[in-house]
Amino acid sequence: MSWAGPTEQLLREYFASKLTKHSVNKIEVTCRTTFCRVKAGGLTFEAYSAFHKAAQEIAAQPWDELENAGGEGSAERDIWSQEFTLDRRGARP
Repeated sequence: MSWAGPTEQLLREYFASKLTKHSVNKIEVTCRTTFCRVKAGGLTFEAYSAFHKAAQEIAAQPWDELENAGGEGSAERDIWSQEFTLDRRGARP
């Protein structure tokens, strides 16, 4: 069974449940064999804070096989975007 498809779905559901009060304008989750990439953007500081908190808490999830591999973001006034990569634990040397 593929790891990428189920993990991508888990991440989408996770972010949807965590961002109900402060929804983001866009969120993209793409997983491959050894990593997942998450891209998000929004218009309020509250949405940014909620997204950032949810992203930091991924490692505490019971289904988590992911570790943060870094990312980048930008903000101008209330418009923000964030992108980060999660590596599958043990998949890379």
